[in-house]
Amino acid sequence: MTLIQIPFSKKMEIAVIEGRKCCTTRSKRYGSPGDEFKLSDGLYRIVDVQIMTLKKVMWDLHKLEGTNTMSDFEVLWRSLHRGHFSADKEYYVHFFQAINGGLR
Repeated sequence: MTLIQIPFSKKMEIAVIEGRKCCTTRSKRYGSPGDEFKLSDGLYRIVDVQIMTLKKVMWDLHKLEGTNTMSDFEVLWRSLHRGHFSADKEYYVHFFQAINGGLR
């Protein structure tokens, strides 16, 4: 187990804490299964990392990403990435769960 840091916007950290977000999509790999990261409410553990296109994340994982619709996911992504949305580009999807603390 390694303690890692994964940066979240305040809005997305709240989604994690409230249990609405259990994965995060990144352009680089931040950790591996078993690695842990800390947020204000407790500790979280990465349980899986998969490579997926952004389009697949939007279609299949938008709710796990903390957004209600595919459109909401795209709007959020563009707001965090200076308007860019490369649907066919592959990204690392980090799945995680709370291991102590948290509202879940």
